[in-house]
Amino acid sequence: VYKSGVRTMVKNYRPISLISCLAKFFVKCLKKRLVNFFDENEILSKEQFGFREGCSTEDAMNRLISEITSHLNSGKKCTAVFIDLAKAFNTVPHDRLLNVLWHYGVRGTVWELFRNYLYDRQQAVRINGALSSMLPVEIGIPQGTVLGLISFLAYIKDLLFLDLGGSVTSYADDTAIAFWGATWKEVKSKMCEGLKITKTWLDSYKLPLNLEKTNYIAFSLPNASKAIFTVFKIDNQFIKEVAATKYLGVIIDQFLKWKPHMEYLSNRIRKLIHKFYLIRQVLGTRTLFIIYKSLIESLIKYGILVWGGLYENALYRLNVAQKYILKIIFKKKRLFPTKLLFNGEIVNIKTLYMVVAATFIQKNKVELNRINQLYTTRSNENQDIVIPISHKHINHRSIACLDPNIYNRLPTEIKQLKTIHKFKVECKKFIHSEAEYLEKLFK
Repeated sequence: VYKSGVRTMVKNYRPISLISCLAKFFVKCLKKRLVNFFDENEILSKEQFGFREGCSTEDAMNRLISEITSHLNSGKKCTAVFIDLAKAFNTVPHDRLLNVLWHYGVRGTVWELFRNYLYDRQQAVRINGALSSMLPVEIGIPQGTVLGLISFLAYIKDLLFLDLGGSVTSYADDTAIAFWGATWKEVKSKMCEGLKITKTWLDSYKLPLNLEKTNYIAFSLPNASKAIFTVFKIDNQFIKEVAATKYLGVIIDQFLKWKPHMEYLSNRIRKLIHKFYLIRQVLGTRTLFIIYKSLIESLIKYGILVWGGLYENALYRLNVAQKYILKIIFKKKRLFPTKLLFNGEIVNIKTLYMVVAATFIQKNKVELNRINQLYTTRSNENQDIVIPISHKHINHRSIACLDPNIYNRLPTEIKQLKTIHKFKVECKKFIHSEAEYLEKLFK
């Protein structure tokens, strides 16, 4: 199937595997058992967030940004290298993958099932109705099944345990490596050595590193000393320094001001304005609201934990785009006061962020409480979360500081709710009713 780029180039197409409904059911059962086996034996790294229960792209993003913000807050220099693997799933040798699975304890009947799953596969190509002859497939993990995805995690598992002199965050084959140090010279040295080790490992595992698309960001606070990396090479190829890059659907910039991402989001929403005008003619308000939740709110909500603490002026264009869509849905004039549109179900961006932030704390309360016990001996009847000290302004508006600040203002009875669903409902009601008071946290 076509992926992207020039349609006449073979490299821009990806093979897919078509299997029967019975086979799909079988591989899902096998995948569940395999994931349980990996989790029980702690085989996969905690820094690998792909295709695992309770882990998402947003969790990976939160970890990476928290790591970077923490180092900037402590006065260190920090970079992140964003690794691009060329056709990662399609280059894995079958025999090497089977050896890896055997090494981590997948043996006996299950190993034989994997062997049969990989071997004796054939593929053909169809172009303009013409079908080629069948040829054997000797490399590549079959795409289109969940079993292929989880086996790939096992295959690249060792990458996340290498001593790279930095911190690795990965979602499947989307990998970022953060490096930090007291000076830019130290950071560059660590980054150079870490990337050499990464490149050597990838080559030995037959995973080609796409150096043309691999890039790095040198993170900095405004008015701080800038990185001086005149030339950065791996295997005589330049690694590009960029001011911003997209990782897991969010555009990260060197100052973590999120301006490129705000422009990206507001432009995407503005492109939908005309479509909402059209569908308003044939659909009712309730249906339009459902479409708004699935298309607009989900777009705003994705990744909001890392950028939701922005000042109001930084969110201006996004706020305007959201309000424009809402006025179309409810057939209000452009000058209609938008505050009257926000209720328990429809909330503004700041309220949405506060609900997501409080829910994040509630879900991770056990781990955060463990950290609390390390740093405080005071009783905690209100179930508050300790807020770390901020040395830099960037940390004051980060996940580490702002999220606990919001959570600690919730009534104790809401914090004590046992289920996440009930917590979300009551939290949303409280934050909406106290929005004016809580939004002072952002000023």
